[in-house]
Amino acid sequence: MLARIVRRISDEEGVMTLTDMVQICVKENTLDFFEQLLNSLLKSDDRTLLFASRQIVDTLVDNVLTLDSKMASGGNEVMNSAEESSSMNAAAVHKEHQERMLACLSTLSLFSKAKPDLMVKHAEILQPYLSINMNGPAEQQVMNQVINMLERVVPLMDHPSESFLKTLDESLYQLVKDGGMRIIASSLACSAAIYNKWKKRTPAIIETFFKYLKYLHQIKEDVLRKQSSNILPPKKPMILRYNV
Repeated sequence: MLARIVRRISDEEGVMTLTDMVQICVKENTLDFFEQLLNSLLKSDDRTLLFASRQIVDTLVDNVLTLDSKMASGGNEVMNSAEESSSMNAAAVHKEHQERMLACLSTLSLFSKAKPDLMVKHAEILQPYLSINMNGPAEQQVMNQVINMLERVVPLMDHPSESFLKTLDESLYQLVKDGGMRIIASSLACSAAIYNKWKKRTPAIIETFFKYLKYLHQIKEDVLRKQSSNILPPKKPMILRYNV
């Protein structure tokens, strides 16, 4: 049945219906079942199914770009409509766009897990989303989805530009420096996947790791020699745990 549904999705309305279904699965914690079905479908060599899936992915990416543009403009395009402006304020419209974007990215993530090559041509479009401000759980979810997709897709690219790889590396470095534990773990996995494919460039994360390691080693030496150090008292227990 799912195969028939995927084949029949041929317009934006159909794609939105699919993302609505994914959104419901996310809320009901049943996304794993949908993912398993999609994986089994896309493992087949059904050309019609693969063609339909490629169209769905292309439309989803277009929708993400459109929603991003609307959110960046403060919802002006939506608020110009008298009907919507009378029933929603700008904050509600922004939240609706945010939820729709997350649904689109969640759906793209499922397709990238089942058939990563469907997303290869869109990899460079995803990269700028690594720079969004993470002001709440929704933004963190969006960020995590984007990082995970890049981890799966970038290693499949044949000849990515040097500037793209450099910008991607810098973005992942900033996320490791400033992100929470979940974002850090995803960023490290993404950076490792890229480095395993293209070893010419040493990730900035590795250089930072060695700087921290050198610092911790020096602190350990000072502690063992019972010398004074510049560690702030609140941070001392945490640093000592790392040196065990």
